[in-house]
Amino acid sequence: MTKKTKYRNAVLIVFSLIFYAWGEPVYVILMMFSIVFNYFAGIQIGDYKFTATLEKTAAANELFQMLEDAPLVLELDDYSGFEKVGPLGKSLTRSDKQTTTQKGDIVLYNGSNIVMFYGSNSWSYTRLGKIDDLTNWEEALGSGSVTVTLRLL
Repeated sequence: MTKKTKYRNAVLIVFSLIFYAWGEPVYVILMMFSIVFNYFAGIQIGDYKFTATLEKTAAANELFQMLEDAPLVLELDDYSGFEKVGPLGKSLTRSDKQTTTQKGDIVLYNGSNIVMFYGSNSWSYTRLGKIDDLTNWEEALGSGSVTVTLRLL
């Protein structure tokens, strides 16, 4: 995203908040909550497209900043029949906690690997996000390696 686009987006947000404050101030609080706490990322695997909500972690914020510059294309390999894992190409801030993952969880492993789950596992991870709608998730991940594109919506 260019500086000019960032500036335009910031101006649009400010004037939108003023507009809603003029008519119904209670909606400004709702909009600010949404702006601050809801980051959405788009994930494409082959012809399948998904949305994910990012967590409120330093690593997820760093991933968000990476995606502001350009989409991220990752090669993920199957591991143990319940996850796809691959290098992120950069280390992110770790806040590992013992976690039991579920289908659709997206986590950071060892600071520089991204893991997308289609099964469950217990390990120490940093949470990055979760797929919003799991329809066709396992089918999209398939067997073997996959190319995954992450982008902001």
